[in-house]
Amino acid sequence: MADGMADFMGYDPQPLRLTASLGEAVSQWLKQEHPTNTAKTVARMIDCDTRTAENIVAGHLSSVTLTKLLKAYGWSLLSAAGAAVIGETYETSIAREIEDIANERRKLDALETHLRGRYARLRARPTVGSGGLRVASSEDPDAGRSDRRYG
Repeated sequence: MADGMADFMGYDPQPLRLTASLGEAVSQWLKQEHPTNTAKTVARMIDCDTRTAENIVAGHLSSVTLTKLLKAYGWSLLSAAGAAVIGETYETSIAREIEDIANERRKLDALETHLRGRYARLRARPTVGSGGLRVASSEDPDAGRSDRRYG
């Protein structure tokens, strides 16, 4: 979102806390998944030569390579690497967002209560009309108007 839209929508984006590069995170995950013969196994999984797989295991990724890895390993790789890079799991991020929304809702509820009270006090104030002082009401659109014409 653009900054202006973020302000308008009440969205406060949190900066990413980068704890590892994506290449490093993928490399670490692959080494955990395949503790022996990692490069050879990766080469078989994504149908590439061993030299390319060695580069991948060393943490060097291109977008094409990353796409192949994600197709081969799916959500388990994506969630593990994402959590390593961002510094929190997707589930933790969603839970934080839910709590932020709940806090915002509490603030809005308090503001609504305050404004409703102010509105009620304003509506209860006496206004001057042709019959003297009376209470303005939503049923009487002419409340507070004088029937006298000056001119």
